[in-house]
Amino acid sequence: MRENGFIRSSLPEFGQGLFRGGTLRAAPAQGQDRPISKQMNSLIKTADRVDLTSAQAARMGLLSLLLSPCFLAAAWLAGGKGLGVHLFSIRKGLRLTAKKPSKLYAKWIYYPLDSTRYFEIDFVQRLAGKFQTWLDLSSPRLIAALLLSRNPQASSTLLNPDSTDIAETREMAELLGFKCTTINSTIDAVDPGARFDLVTCVSVLEHIPNDFDVLNKLWQMLNPGGRLILTVPACADGGTQLIDRDPYGTQEKVEGGYFFQRFYSGDGLRKLEQITGRPAVLEIWGEREKGWLQANFEHKRHDLLYPVWREPYSMARNWRRFESIDQLPGEGVMCAVYEKAKGT
Repeated sequence: MRENGFIRSSLPEFGQGLFRGGTLRAAPAQGQDRPISKQMNSLIKTADRVDLTSAQAARMGLLSLLLSPCFLAAAWLAGGKGLGVHLFSIRKGLRLTAKKPSKLYAKWIYYPLDSTRYFEIDFVQRLAGKFQTWLDLSSPRLIAALLLSRNPQASSTLLNPDSTDIAETREMAELLGFKCTTINSTIDAVDPGARFDLVTCVSVLEHIPNDFDVLNKLWQMLNPGGRLILTVPACADGGTQLIDRDPYGTQEKVEGGYFFQRFYSGDGLRKLEQITGRPAVLEIWGEREKGWLQANFEHKRHDLLYPVWREPYSMARNWRRFESIDQLPGEGVMCAVYEKAKGT
């Protein structure tokens, strides 16, 4: 999905993970750039979106329904995360498809989660808790389905500057009977005086050039005693990733392309903590072997018939939890809960 004006993937309902491969420039060291991985040595070259044909989608759906139970069981035995979220998506996908058959909702059934979403969305559903007011900044819309189903009476505001994406979220909510406010804009559209019990920003902040300013606005909108749930990509050395074009006219032009996203190092995390303080809960997940995720993304980019039913098992086998960002051998994801002290 396009998050804060960035690139949509072939999984419009769940985020832009397929576009993470590409040039990753490390923070300067003694006046020079150091490549973090030999597999991240080319600019992200975008291509026009290509969808499955109806026949291909039907074939993938059938194979997924037949094979997914086996790989979900294998993932469970391997200690995989996000399996409950996977099953939740299938249930909601069946309901959505019954109401409005489409390839968009079929993907909720046969390809519920992509790569790091198994950790990120599972983290959100475990730690969001109960809330009366909620603000979301362009997170994958499966999070909206999860949290709205658990807190149907809450006052929920969902932001997204992508008109297509927010329209799809609005339709999803209407079909499932959820009540929420959807706004086709950025954080600037929210009244600075508004306050929320829960703020979520999942796999979005890394795409915003002025991330520090946006995080400060989100923090100011959080009620005392409230929670900010944030996830961002991470690696030990940090870095910035570029893309070859700016289809939405929102990106910052830099030498070699357009800004796409940053990877947060331990120092980057500590910079965020200047605003939020130390996280109440912090989980770092990463690939066991450096370069695995990039190879996996390349496979997905070039194979429309990628065996999606293997995804939960692949993540369970090839990713694990680390104690800190500095321990990551390659790419990872940081999931954090920041709590605002009462009386502030």
